[in-house]
Amino acid sequence: MASLHVLGMKQVGEALKALPEKIKDKVAAKSVMEGSKVIQKAVQQLVPVDSGLLKDSIRVARRRKNVPKEMIQYVVFVRGTQSSSGRRNTMKTQRGSKKGPNMNRTATQVNLPYYWYFLEFGTSKMSKRPFMVPAFASSAQDALNRTRDYARQRIEKEIAKAK
Repeated sequence: MASLHVLGMKQVGEALKALPEKIKDKVAAKSVMEGSKVIQKAVQQLVPVDSGLLKDSIRVARRRKNVPKEMIQYVVFVRGTQSSSGRRNTMKTQRGSKKGPNMNRTATQVNLPYYWYFLEFGTSKMSKRPFMVPAFASSAQDALNRTRDYARQRIEKEIAKAK
């Protein structure tokens, strides 16, 4: 596992402790989200297919299930694939009529990019063309720097508001 060292995070953490609990949580969550967006953009740039469907399906979301309360975790994922609960995400209906032809369509039937896994890890007939792991490796330090810088800006604004 790779380890990263970010200068200035200790000072940001100390400054966060000075803020009220509600503001501290909001600033920390937004800061981590900003860092996650850097990784999301890097993944979208490295997608090896030009259809646009896969690029549009790369998302960032906060993970709250099975995460300690004092920890903030965001994940970069491909929409419409296996959920964290292990159940397959399906789209029961689309906008519009409830009795239309879109009723009970599964995730693959509504053009979700199930094929991302084949690109990332390859198959017996296709060599791998990874894009998620290299994107994370190349943008992790930038994401941490963005998280730190955003936290500093927000802390300064919150302190100015308090005065």
